[in-house]
Amino acid sequence: MKRWTILVGIVLLVAVVVGGAGYLGYRASRPNASAAVQAPPTIAVTRGDVVQSVDAPGQLVGMRDRTLSLSTSGRLSKLNVRAGDHVHVGDVLAQLDDSAFRYALQTAQANLASAQAKLAKLKEPPSVTTVAAAQAQVASAQSAYDAAVAKNVHAGDQIIVAKAALDKATVALQQAQSVYDAVSWRSDIGMLPQSTALQQATIDYRSALANYNLTATGINDSAVKAAAQTLAQAQSSLLQLTAPPDPHDLATNQADVDKAQVLVHQAQDNLDQSKLVAPFDGVVQAVRANAGDTLTAGAPLIQLSDSKALEARSTVTEEDYPLIKVGQVVQLYFDSQPELGVTGKVMEIVPLREASSSSPIYPIFVALDNVPDGLAPGMTVDASILIAKRASVLRLPRALVHARSDGTAQIQIWSNGKTETRAVKTGLRGDQYVEILSGLSEGEQVVSR
Repeated sequence: MKRWTILVGIVLLVAVVVGGAGYLGYRASRPNASAAVQAPPTIAVTRGDVVQSVDAPGQLVGMRDRTLSLSTSGRLSKLNVRAGDHVHVGDVLAQLDDSAFRYALQTAQANLASAQAKLAKLKEPPSVTTVAAAQAQVASAQSAYDAAVAKNVHAGDQIIVAKAALDKATVALQQAQSVYDAVSWRSDIGMLPQSTALQQATIDYRSALANYNLTATGINDSAVKAAAQTLAQAQSSLLQLTAPPDPHDLATNQADVDKAQVLVHQAQDNLDQSKLVAPFDGVVQAVRANAGDTLTAGAPLIQLSDSKALEARSTVTEEDYPLIKVGQVVQLYFDSQPELGVTGKVMEIVPLREASSSSPIYPIFVALDNVPDGLAPGMTVDASILIAKRASVLRLPRALVHARSDGTAQIQIWSNGKTETRAVKTGLRGDQYVEILSGLSEGEQVVSR
């Protein structure tokens, strides 16, 4: 019984060993079912800027290019520039023979000085000494007259009345003269009421004087008549000496001065116009005459351009034309200076197809924010117009996203060792990237094949 038990145990052990070996051989003969699946090529979802722009090739053009000419005719005596010269505003570029213009100016200035002297003399009041002498003559004549009248008392009553009226008019005239003198310095004196009052007082005085003379004439006493005549002459001389200038004479002389001043200005302008002066800083592009040539007024002489007044004239395609708006930011690059980048703005859009091009393109003009040295009209420029930009957004390369018209797309992502299809919503489709609005997270891997 014991031996049988041992035999059975040996048989079972052998069976286990053989079975185990067979099972191991069977496992070894099968493929490894749990081996990892190979991952496809992927690209991670990143966060950054999405930029949409439009390329617009073109060239630089001058904004200030002017043909300069002289406004008067004459012989060109000096030519101070040649093509390529840099000039500054105010520089004399060319000059005519100005001898005739200088003589005309000197003549006009002399005529003006003469007219001004004549007007000043008319306005100049008499000296104190001259007035005092005239007043002394009146006083002396008055004394002589009074003495003559005293001898003819009966005949002198009428003279006394006339003399009183004359004296009254004299006082009124002196008062009016004093008031006038206080404002006589004003240029509009002829329009003031003081001038009118003085004229009226003068008229009243002359009337009283005439009446007095007529009265004196009727007296038979020769001594009284002679004294009255002497007094009248002395008073008339004093009146003429102290009377203000006649308004008509003042106006006439002032008009002469004004006319002479105009002629001086004209002569000075003619002299100035014999010189051609640079109206702005720039570069001489061409000179169309030589020193010694006789020029006619308005003939083209010098072509001047402002090297700093440049803008870009570019073109956009028919497809891009609706995207362009005035004020959009532009980045400009130049073949002459590839390392140089200048910003600008769209200033003008021309809604007219370029006739000289076989393809439908439209011109636009771009203002440069600054004009670096070394640029010139005609140079090639490549403009990149910023249409739209989204900053710090989820994005994928354009080639991976094929969006439908509604902005949705199907994307294959690799996650947990397998691919899965994900629906995403897209935003701005830029030059290199597409904006992802929803459906993906930063860092997720998108199958790129």
